[in-house]
Amino acid sequence: MDKKRTRQYAIRLGCLFASFTLWLYIYNVVNPIKETKLREVVVELKNTEALAQFKLTLIPNEKYNLNLTLTGSADDLQNIPRDKFKLVADLEGFGFKKGDVNRIPVKIIQKPDNVQVSNSDMLYINIRTDELIEKSLPVKPEMTGKVKVGYFAFPTTFNPTEVLVTGPAKLVNKVTSTLATISIASANLNVESTITLKAVDENGTEVKDIVLNPKEVKATTVVKKIKSIPVIVKTKGALGKSYILKSIVPSEENIEIAVDEKNENSITSIETVPLALDTLAGSSEKQLNLVVPDGVKLISNKGSVGVKITMAKIITKNVAIDIKIKNLSDTLSVTLDKTKVNLVVSGDEGILNGIKDGDIECSIDLNTLAEVASLVVPVTIKLPAGVTVVSQAPQTVTVAIIKK
Repeated sequence: MDKKRTRQYAIRLGCLFASFTLWLYIYNVVNPIKETKLREVVVELKNTEALAQFKLTLIPNEKYNLNLTLTGSADDLQNIPRDKFKLVADLEGFGFKKGDVNRIPVKIIQKPDNVQVSNSDMLYINIRTDELIEKSLPVKPEMTGKVKVGYFAFPTTFNPTEVLVTGPAKLVNKVTSTLATISIASANLNVESTITLKAVDENGTEVKDIVLNPKEVKATTVVKKIKSIPVIVKTKGALGKSYILKSIVPSEENIEIAVDEKNENSITSIETVPLALDTLAGSSEKQLNLVVPDGVKLISNKGSVGVKITMAKIITKNVAIDIKIKNLSDTLSVTLDKTKVNLVVSGDEGILNGIKDGDIECSIDLNTLAEVASLVVPVTIKLPAGVTVVSQAPQTVTVAIIKK
């Protein structure tokens, strides 16, 4: 029984060996003609600029490739590389329309000599196009970092200031701005650089496969030291006759500014818009806008200051004051035809209501005078600050001087 099995195994092995030998003979000696598929051979597009005359452009990131049916010997077809073939689709001379699928024939420019392409007469690719548009957008800065403490960065200027964005309508319409990223980290001097631009959509995501002209811009960021200057409250007009102005005090006596190079030395203070005095009727507080000169940037102020206005009401008061005699010789005596002066005085209500005896003085000066029967002498009035005379009676007195 074992011999019978051994004989069967030997026969089977012999058959396998004979089959393999025959295959080697056919493959290596007879080498029959075969057909195979070579997939995804890249198609090169030629004269793509021809689309511009129709104001069209290719859809970005489209892949153009074809499957080739190859005929040749088994040896020639074995592991044949794709780069041995060059396929070209020439776009010159075709009419294109936006959104249409344009069927373009493909030519075989290069292939191995010992291989045939069976489907060479049926090679076409479908090209989709989009409208070629352009739009102009301003360059916008994207600042990174912060200047050195005590310094301020003015808005960045660009040269040029606008960029032309060109490409497929689908992409160009997404672009909302062209960004120039500028680093001002720890800067205490002007920052000048050439920046490569980036087109972005409304979410700040970069939009690619479009053309920016120019691709780069020159950026200048002026950096200046911050300084403190006084606030000056300007006024116009005149107060009503019933009031006096005691003080106008701004809520911020000084504010911090940064000044560009052109005005750096000429800005020593900053003024408010004029306060109309004729509109005031008593003490109050107002907010006044600041007049900010060109080239000046307010650092911690939003453009206005509070102003505290202190006023006093003017009143009049009748007072009768005894006339004092000054500088009379001890050897003489004097008599007056009037001994009191009736005054009408005007001034700050608080001052007048607070006047005490002695605050207002009426006097005559008899210095160097000798005996005299009758002499008219002017009466001198001394008033507290803020008080004025409206009327005075009498303004002079008649004196008689005799020896004691």
